[in-house]
Amino acid sequence: MLSRTVSFNELSLNDKKTWRSYVGAQSFPSPLNDPDYFSFLRKSGQKIDILIGLEGDEPVVFIPFQPRSDSGVEPVALEVSDCSQVISKPNYSFDPVALLKSAGVRYYSFDHLFDQSGFDPEKYSYYQDDCYLIRLQAGYEAYVQDLNANSSSLISQSNRKRRKLDREVGTVRFEYREPDLGLIEKMLAWKVEQLNHQGFQHCFDQAWVQTFMESQLTMKSNSAKGLFSVLYAGRDIAAMHFGTIGYQTINSWIPVVNPQHAKYSPAVILYLELARKADEDGVENIILGRGENQTKRRIANASAPNYVGMISHGLIRSSKFFAMRSLYRFFRSRWGKGIHSSLRNLRQKLKRN
Repeated sequence: MLSRTVSFNELSLNDKKTWRSYVGAQSFPSPLNDPDYFSFLRKSGQKIDILIGLEGDEPVVFIPFQPRSDSGVEPVALEVSDCSQVISKPNYSFDPVALLKSAGVRYYSFDHLFDQSGFDPEKYSYYQDDCYLIRLQAGYEAYVQDLNANSSSLISQSNRKRRKLDREVGTVRFEYREPDLGLIEKMLAWKVEQLNHQGFQHCFDQAWVQTFMESQLTMKSNSAKGLFSVLYAGRDIAAMHFGTIGYQTINSWIPVVNPQHAKYSPAVILYLELARKADEDGVENIILGRGENQTKRRIANASAPNYVGMISHGLIRSSKFFAMRSLYRFFRSRWGKGIHSSLRNLRQKLKRN
């Protein structure tokens, strides 16, 4: 396989048109894989290159990436993207190692990768995890029926807490597209406070993240744009959500709740409202992401495997891959999915060596 590497701003209009057609044909088409999404990231200061696999003169694979100092590459702005970015021609299979070799790349690390990229991700993965989904192809009422079948009390509990929130705090209303962009700063402040309290590393206190979010809401795009939603109780904000919408899909990114109203489970109320309005908006899938999270598990009516791993060549790099895969599988077999955060930090340390 031949290849060429270009910076994002060197892509031609035909390249972007081809890229979009490949995304639209995926099993789980995500706006996080659309060229406009990378325009938002570039506007926020992210450096973006594109590895293009070629059959003759035809582009058949697009891999947006950011280079590392050791001749390896990784997905663009992985801190804010829940979808690793390997986009290939429909029904096309390729050897990812051969592609990397042709481009002079030692490895590509990936996270949040669906099995739709033109190669078998299991072969290169440390492990696979469930990515939780809200499937709306059959409509919102069918989704509610799925929830009732899986957890008979979720809807009734949420309705009861919503009535209580309405009675004790103020009238509950949901803004699917919140017009007040000034609330983005408050949302990020709440998220930073939450993650600091939980001891998680994050990037939400960095200025480029707010620029990135605001770009999604203000720049024109027909295939990827920001979706900022707010759940109100009277004049109070009970919960907020930011995602990216396109390809009849919403990629959920940041949910945050007002800690003063946490007892009403506003995140569940918000997601149910989001699903209802999304169905009216023609959305078929809400991608909630992978990882152990009680709210995700409760509101999802489907899941799909996500893969974490590394495509690599060379003896030393391959040895690190097999060492990491063995560590992941050993610890997860003994302690389950909760060990992921610690192992992810270890993986980052090994990757830098």
